This record gives sequence, C-alpha cells and structure tokens, in this order.
Amino acid sequence: MIKDLNCTLFEATVGLSTYALGFGVVPLISASFSEEFGRKPLYMASGFGFVLMFMMVALYVRHLASDIIAKIPPGLPTSKQSLLRV
Repeated sequence: MIKDLNCTLFEATVGLSTYALGFGVVPLISASFSEEFGRKPLYMASGFGFVLMFMMVALYVRHLASDIIAKIPPGLPTSKQSLLRV
C-alpha cells in the first residue's frame, strides 16, 4: 500500500485504522438484529455487503484520501459476522 499509493507508514496506518473504526461502531447500533431477524439472514446480508464493499476498495481506490474513506464501509458488515459467531 505504501508503494502503490506513495504514502508514509503513518498515512497507511490511518487508512487501516478507519477499517477498525467501521468494525467497532456497528455492534453498538445493531446488536439486537439477530434476535429480531435470525442469524442466517444477517450472515447472508453481511457477507454479500462485505464482498461488494471490498470490491469497491480493490477496484476504485487510487489515492490515499479515497482509501481512508473507502475502508470504513467494509468494516461495517465484517463486524456483524464476528459478532454472531458461536
């Protein structure tokens, strides 16, 4: 990432930290969804959402600023999958 986007180590760390920010915020909001809708629909929706959002990062990020912004959405469905593990 440092070579591809021509950035410093600190800037690359900020980009990866925004993924963790997206990963940590969703459980605060959506913790009770599995009891309302069941686990399987949430697994399916979060898996599909992760693939779509990760493809956005992989295909369209060409600058550091877009990388920092684009790393938040893939963290959102990923947190739901780790929250529902038994």
